Amino acid sequence: MTRCLILVALLLAVSGPVPAIAQSPSPQQLVEQARQLVPLIEDEYDFREIVALYSSASRQGLTIAKYELAELLSVGPAEWADYITAARLYREAALDGYRPSRCICGWMHSAGMYGSDVDYARAYALMTLDGRDVCEKMTDAIKSVEIKMTAAEKTQASEITGSWLRGEKVAVLGLE
Repeated sequence: MTRCLILVALLLAVSGPVPAIAQSPSPQQLVEQARQLVPLIEDEYDFREIVALYSSASRQGLTIAKYELAELLSVGPAEWADYITAARLYREAALDGYRPSRCICGWMHSAGMYGSDVDYARAYALMTLDGRDVCEKMTDAIKSVEIKMTAAEKTQASEITGSWLRGEKVAVLGLE
């Protein structure tokens, strides 16, 4: 036993300290890496690397990663756009409670974009749920929807808001 301890002590003395076990980056670190790389996109390889970082953070449950990946896929370089995936990610981030994403979901319905049908009632409900100030950058979009809405759509918007407040968010976002 003593010989074993002496041997271990000699090995440690010769080899130096035991290196720390490498840890995987946290979801927040992955998002920070992606954010630093976004301005440097030069080719598809760069783009795919950033998507991989955001996707990894997203799979680990980081809502902002879903939102920022959706942004990249919808407003990033057009040649690599994926609007359907972006719409799904915006909806998932909205489901997680990320308000800006919910506002964008409303905007998608107001314009029939990213695979969404034009639905003014749903658009209005999603963009005004917590008050207009939440979607302040979409003031013009909200006004545009209001002008186009019928009385029946205004009633339907109230019903959709009620569904959201009762926790029926999956149905409101069309994730069923």
